[in-house]
Amino acid sequence: MKVTVMRDKATGAGGLALGLINTLLLVSCLWTVSADIFIPLMLVSETSAKLAMVFAAFIGKPSSDGVGAVFTGNMKSRRGRAALTGAIVFSVVIAVVALRIRGLVGSASALVVAGSLVMLSHRHFQSVTGDVLGAVNELARSCTLLILVVFRWL
Repeated sequence: MKVTVMRDKATGAGGLALGLINTLLLVSCLWTVSADIFIPLMLVSETSAKLAMVFAAFIGKPSSDGVGAVFTGNMKSRRGRAALTGAIVFSVVIAVVALRIRGLVGSASALVVAGSLVMLSHRHFQSVTGDVLGAVNELARSCTLLILVVFRWL
């Protein structure tokens, strides 16, 4: 039942509100930073978001059909472990070069978001769907930016 509701093509009021909140959070985080830190923040937040998607696909249970099933199913092989390792190395290198230890904190926050959403997805859908992977990407990016902006203020 829940998966059927999630796959409904019509955007409801809740989906619209969450999308708006996420967009406003993203814009407000970027609005508060100076131009010299903008590009490093975007690099770290985007690579962290993609790492979070790979991590979610790796630890998630594949659904029976759909895009999520393809990604999570392929991550259960040796190539999946290699992809996760490569994503971790790439993300750590980008984070350290761009923002040093703050970048690692941002990447770690993205992994926490991914783990949390996978746990919620398993509880409600018994699997990780493509929509969940998309949500992991968007929320990990926004949370990483929020953590990095707040961490910069401290």
